[in-house]
Amino acid sequence: MSSTTRLVKTICQLTYDARDYASLNSSINTLSKKHGQLKGAVQAIVELSIEWLDEIKKRDGIEKWLELVETLRAVTEGKVRWRVLLLYCNESDCLHAQIFLETPRARVTLLLSKYHEQLADSPNAKTPKESLQTASDLLSDLQVETYSSMERKEKTEFILEQMRLLIAVAKMKDESAAKDGKDSLADGDPEWTKVRAGSRKINEDFLKVPENKVCSLPRCETAESLNGV
Repeated sequence: MSSTTRLVKTICQLTYDARDYASLNSSINTLSKKHGQLKGAVQAIVELSIEWLDEIKKRDGIEKWLELVETLRAVTEGKVRWRVLLLYCNESDCLHAQIFLETPRARVTLLLSKYHEQLADSPNAKTPKESLQTASDLLSDLQVETYSSMERKEKTEFILEQMRLLIAVAKMKDESAAKDGKDSLADGDPEWTKVRAGSRKINEDFLKVPENKVCSLPRCETAESLNGV
């Protein structure tokens, strides 16, 4: 496995060093989806590529960054089905096959969500409401509370971030409804419902431990927002 991992990483590294991003994205896709490809090799490709994202954004611009982000999201998307896997492996092996890329996918999706939120906050944003909704939808699709490969603190940060964006979308919809003379809580009600559900996934005793402190969403803001529902 080590030789295969070195080979696939070298292929991706060479295309990255050459700044040939079309070949880089193509190589990631091809090597990751190759029939019988080792899980460790795919994970190594994804983790290596994630390390390049910040530099690509600064050096080569947002377009190249978005292309690589979407490539990584595509290759980490769960395509394995239990029905097929159970023909070839036991239950524990099947579970591992499904989850080994869930955490990298969540991290890349968080980056994409922040990008769309920044678009919504931009003074020149053409569709701020749609951008904020997209940012929220991207994170809401992640069921991180079920990810066994993700540390508890990181799970908590993700859930709080999901709640923060849901609150932002709910407030935006409520304000828009109020301007139109509608029930001020009518349009944002689905988001408020999801926020309440998300709050039940957070263990407050866990957050009280100093090393578990997270800053995505202050608990006081969550409480104030929920009290208004």
